[in-house]
Amino acid sequence: WPYESKEDWELCYWLSMEGVSQGGINRFRKLKWVYHLHPPSWKDAASMYDQAKMMPGPPSWRSNTIILKEAPNEPQTLYWCDPVECVHFLFQNPDFDGGIAYAPSWVY
Repeated sequence: WPYESKEDWELCYWLSMEGVSQGGINRFRKLKWVYHLHPPSWKDAASMYDQAKMMPGPPSWRSNTIILKEAPNEPQTLYWCDPVECVHFLFQNPDFDGGIAYAPSWVY
């Protein structure tokens, strides 16, 4: 989700990462070759980027400023990610499907 297949996502990813202009993406999408067995799920560059924006991103970094008793005049910044968000991100990522171990490696 939001793509119909992994191939659909790979095509979108490649087009966006290779620096193809939106006009180039639109011209590519109109090629007769693209209308073969599995055409992309998006109709033009704008809808392709709209789909990409709907995809969930990685967990966000958060920060807190803390004051240590040992150094009250030196505030420290603590950076962290929510572990529940991290686990959710890993479970929804198809790249990790079938590759997550739920027990320590010494158990296997």
